[in-house]
Amino acid sequence: MKIISPSTSLISRSLVCLIVIIFYFSTYQAFSQDNEEELEVYDEWRLKKDKDGIKILTRWIKAEEGRKARQMHAVMQVKSTLGAGIMALTNDQQVKIWLNRAKEYYHFDREDDYHWYAYTQFKIPWPLDNQDLITYNTLQQDNESKNIHVALIGDPGHKPEEKGVQRIPHFDGSWEFKPLENGLIQIDYYIFTKTKPVLPRWIIDPIVEYGLWSTFRDMREIILENNSKNIKLSFISD
Repeated sequence: MKIISPSTSLISRSLVCLIVIIFYFSTYQAFSQDNEEELEVYDEWRLKKDKDGIKILTRWIKAEEGRKARQMHAVMQVKSTLGAGIMALTNDQQVKIWLNRAKEYYHFDREDDYHWYAYTQFKIPWPLDNQDLITYNTLQQDNESKNIHVALIGDPGHKPEEKGVQRIPHFDGSWEFKPLENGLIQIDYYIFTKTKPVLPRWIIDPIVEYGLWSTFRDMREIILENNSKNIKLSFISD
């Protein structure tokens, strides 16, 4: 039996970690290389990506004393009804299809069609642990404009943590669905977390931006499919 010394094992793990980082960075670098900028902190919204009708914007807001964190905003327009869009957002199986890197996703402790909890577990490359997120979701629709607002507030203590899975301690997000002319709806998504990243920004930023863009791309396909089936929801007014 070949015996591996602790130093050799540590070196091997470090090399694998480095390979993973290089692979992900090289994979996603092409996504952001046409919009490079200094790794600076800015307060106003800045466009990071505009591709295939999907825009990704970012800005920096206060996370805690002496530190800011990025807030992200994704927006797109889809030829669809509101019901078809909300179906994609509230159906567990559909969310697992379009949500980037989702290993698990399900609703629980549902109070009604307007209030529910959601559990998400994200697949994270080894040697890092998977991460999970608990949110309390509230849906509201304006009677006149028909605009829909869905607030997502992190509630990390609402469900016991799983061994080997890192709980995201803070999350604040929202979805906006707005009917436009010519049968279009506009979908805006805002996300913010105070959680400090475990890797440098030059690695994390392109990955997160690509993940949000691909999430919207895949979500659009699901919404279009729902719309083609004339999906209707009893609690949504189109």
